Amino acid sequence: MLETAAQSAAPQAAPNPPLRIEVVNADLKFVDEPVICGHYRGSVLAGAECLLDWLVGRAMSTSIRLGRYPQGLKAQQVFVNAAGDRINPLRSMPRPAGVIVVGLGDEGHLRASGLVNAVRLGVIAWAQHLAEEARNQQGGAGEPCVPAWFDLAATLVGSGGTGMSPGLAARSVAEGVLEASRMLAAVNWPKVSKLTLVELYLDRAVEGWRAVQLLSDSARGCYDVQHYVRSGAGGQLRPLESSYRGADFDLISAATQIDQDGAASIVYTLDTRRARTEVRAVAAQGRLLQELVSVASSSTCNDASVGRTLFKLLVPVEMRPLLDGSSEMQIELDSGTAGIPWELLDTTRDLESAENTGSADHKPWAIRTKLLRKLRTPEFRRDVEDTGREAPILLIGDPSADDRRYPLLPGARREVRAVHSLLDARLAGARRVTALVAATDTARGPDAREVVVSLLDSDWGVVHIAGHGLPVSDRLVGADAFARCPPAYGTAYGAPYGASAAASMNGAGTAANGAAANGNGAAAGRAPDVAAAAPGAAARAGGVVLSNGVFLGAEEFAKMQRVPELVFINCCYLGQSEPGSLLEVAMPPMNRPYFAASVAEALIRIGVRCVVAAGWAVDDAAAETFATSFYDALLDRRRFLDAVAIAREAAYSPDNNTWAAYQCYGDPDWYLRAPLQDHERPTADGVRGRAFDDKAIADRYACIASSHGLMIALRQIQTELRVNNADVAAARRRLDYLHAQYAQPAPHWERIGEVAEAFADAWKETGDLEQAAKWYQMAVQANDGSATLNATEQLVHTQVRLALQRVREAASGDPQRLEAAIVAAREVFRVMTASLSHLVTLYPSMDRLALFGSASMRLAMVERYARCRDAQLAAIGQTVSHFCQAEAMGCDAGNAKVYYIRIARCSTELVAHLAGQLHAYREPDWKAIGAALHADDESEPDFWSRSARSMVWIYECIASGELAQNVQSVIVDLAELHRCLPARNNWSVLYDQCDFVLAEYAEAAKGPERDAARLLLTQVETWMASEAAPGP
Repeated sequence: MLETAAQSAAPQAAPNPPLRIEVVNADLKFVDEPVICGHYRGSVLAGAECLLDWLVGRAMSTSIRLGRYPQGLKAQQVFVNAAGDRINPLRSMPRPAGVIVVGLGDEGHLRASGLVNAVRLGVIAWAQHLAEEARNQQGGAGEPCVPAWFDLAATLVGSGGTGMSPGLAARSVAEGVLEASRMLAAVNWPKVSKLTLVELYLDRAVEGWRAVQLLSDSARGCYDVQHYVRSGAGGQLRPLESSYRGADFDLISAATQIDQDGAASIVYTLDTRRARTEVRAVAAQGRLLQELVSVASSSTCNDASVGRTLFKLLVPVEMRPLLDGSSEMQIELDSGTAGIPWELLDTTRDLESAENTGSADHKPWAIRTKLLRKLRTPEFRRDVEDTGREAPILLIGDPSADDRRYPLLPGARREVRAVHSLLDARLAGARRVTALVAATDTARGPDAREVVVSLLDSDWGVVHIAGHGLPVSDRLVGADAFARCPPAYGTAYGAPYGASAAASMNGAGTAANGAAANGNGAAAGRAPDVAAAAPGAAARAGGVVLSNGVFLGAEEFAKMQRVPELVFINCCYLGQSEPGSLLEVAMPPMNRPYFAASVAEALIRIGVRCVVAAGWAVDDAAAETFATSFYDALLDRRRFLDAVAIAREAAYSPDNNTWAAYQCYGDPDWYLRAPLQDHERPTADGVRGRAFDDKAIADRYACIASSHGLMIALRQIQTELRVNNADVAAARRRLDYLHAQYAQPAPHWERIGEVAEAFADAWKETGDLEQAAKWYQMAVQANDGSATLNATEQLVHTQVRLALQRVREAASGDPQRLEAAIVAAREVFRVMTASLSHLVTLYPSMDRLALFGSASMRLAMVERYARCRDAQLAAIGQTVSHFCQAEAMGCDAGNAKVYYIRIARCSTELVAHLAGQLHAYREPDWKAIGAALHADDESEPDFWSRSARSMVWIYECIASGELAQNVQSVIVDLAELHRCLPARNNWSVLYDQCDFVLAEYAEAAKGPERDAARLLLTQVETWMASEAAPGP
């Protein structure tokens, strides 16, 4: 029905009002409307999804764990926010109203038309939700009152991946929303009135804004685009890196291309946080490449120069620095490039660097970059039903082959036993682990029936097989084919079972034995083409060798109702693509009957999420080390990418190339799920929440190359502390690192005023007044004069707060220390107020006069500690005067926030009255002040508006002498505020206000009123001293 509506509506000139579009540079935390975001195929959330997931109460991550998350194009899911406003719990409405996730398919394959369709379907899904919600609220009585219009927000969907720029994403989202609105109008469902494109970084927001402006010009009357990018809360200038990327890992695509002259080349597409580029490189002649691949993939090849030669031969010069600098990389391959042993490639520059520094700890490129493969294939199983987190694990070791060509594999048996022991011990019964392996190295292994029945009998989550393998291309059909072989071909295979069987696919053995195991060496010779010898034989013979001429291949896995999430196959042939297929373009499946060059490719095609397949014969000990290290890392909840890297490094030895034999394909973020761990989320370092250790901090800020980059990093920390409730201790470590690494060394960026001011602002948010005051002082004294006037104001404010803090700390110790602190504080107040006086004389404002008042208020508290009553009263009088002047200036200027100054003036007059200084005291209209506060508090409540309501309540109780009967209610009210917004810097300011009023009231009052004042002040001091818990 909607498709028909679209066809009829499309030719019309938009009968509805144009779609209003606004581009906002802000953090998604502050968006009220439902938000559309995208998801590239994968097992974890990335980019904006992570934040939105937290905002809606982890509903999105729960859905992806249950296998119900949209992955492919045309899939979408609506998440209604039932968690409220998690950033500002003081608000009664949820923020955002909901999230619409649209599937984007595989990264690198998204096109503008596909994104338009995905967004269109996502908008329709939300409109359907609104219509159904209205019907449910109506209760079936009468016609439901469906809203005619709704506002919608969207990220720059898909722009965090390769091939989709921010501008193209913005344009496609706008087109998709407009198409959806036209279709919805035809069926009387709610339509989109306004679209808000939200982007955290200003440079990307501007690019998106330009794109929708051009779209509006080309489709006049359809769009009404706001003529500027609006700045919102939490917006940042740009990312630290030169290129934004939503995923943690870099992506490189290496695809085969044949030109019209038949020349083969590799087209590289690189998407990293440092650059996005496309380079076409003409590969070496095919025969040379095939020869190098054959040499490199031999189990007896230990020549590292072959890997360096391949790197130079295959990787364009201009891309080498980008690949060298990556720390996490996935390479997407097609059938023409999958046969290249990318794991063996290495760079000369890193070897030279290790030699120059005298380091013997040189690791190959694949280990340093955590290289992981991804297969590009036009054939795949669209509807894949994953196994649950309690799905059992199947281990198969050296199944019986009943063929003299395939000797026993004691190494494979030991590998499976070691993996079984590890999984059994670590899982402790949480998942069933079944091992089909002989008890001894000489006993018969499981036969074909036992293996196939076991495989199809349960929905296995993980399948691990170590045994003999035969490539599909050889198409040998068991013992019948072997019987047809002339004796010359069978001599090596005919070695008796027993000692000579050490030359297996898992064994290092001798060259002759290795050749015998692989079936393609000199000692074994070349088996004849059995297709000609045995017409009608099974054309698809190939896979893991079983008994009675049976093979276990992808077809058997495809018969499973739920395919495993991970398949690990240690059979040397199975990961091996034919050298002759290198740099061939994959033809359509119907023209390529033997398209699948390996079982690994076939497994991926039927929906297995992660595949590990050995490409050649491997050393026994190294293979066992790789397998156990791999599963040990997975059990530590490491990502698939990290587990592969850990296993390769553990198995690495210059004496053999086993570590590089394993071709690992799949989702980098996949992890081994375990029961009772729903609350945990895997991270790059395997723990819940990435710890900011030295290496993680260094990696995060390695791209800083200028003082502007340093300022961006500092502003990000400040924003995280102010609006994200970030981990204060981690923020302090990051600030220390940025200072030691970038600000202090030459060229001494700490001497730049705006840099010093950025440090000061960030330190102030941590609550460290000592550091903040030091940096503000450096900012205003910088020779370049780049610090703002606000730095001078904040220097005064921070210094007077710090002076009072030092007096308080000294008050509980030695009297001489207190006296020294009081003398120092008086000097600070004298100098700071003199500086502020000059500033107010030149540029008077409400805020600067109020700053004068807050300084006098703190001076009065210092004089109270000094027991100088006259000086205290004088300071109180100055405070009243300054706040009166500030209020008058705010009223004259029509400042909307003048009521904050009015509250401060009223509270100061109350203190003067309690001190007996203000004889003509007239109690203010607290109800009217509270009403003004209520209006602001309802629209956008924050810490200051809500705390001001509590403070007005306290002042009103003090003025009426009713604090004792209300103190418990006040404490409950403030406790709720601290639970929601516990930022230490804010509570420090609030404590100063309470101390100024409550301490004076405790002196003037008696009995229960005095006790209530002291109780409340003590409680606020406790809240001030407590550390805030980190946010998401």
